Amino acid sequence: AQAPSDRKLGSRAFEGRIVTGLHAARPSGMRIIIAPPRERYGRSLKHDDVVVVPEFYCPEENWDVYYKLVKEMRQSQSDGTQRSEWIPWHEGAHLLSQNPTGSRTFQKV
Repeated sequence: AQAPSDRKLGSRAFEGRIVTGLHAARPSGMRIIIAPPRERYGRSLKHDDVVVVPEFYCPEENWDVYYKLVKEMRQSQSDGTQRSEWIPWHEGAHLLSQNPTGSRTFQKV
């Protein structure tokens, strides 16, 4: 059986700007897949699939790794490491760094 596909709608959906009908351009599909923790996923994936594995790295309520990562990246930025600054992505919903090498936690994860 084919897995369901969720359409990419982005901010247009939240703002009510989705046009439906025969002539509407449809964004490409993206699936959000929740998978149980195991050694291998075992199914085929598409290039734009997102696989979420709860508690893949640590328990869900444990924020220690996240805060350690942020602390190390801020230190790297304070040290003047090139391209370690935060770059807003996806309308500011995420922050990226082009050079996370100053964070041991990032390398470990």
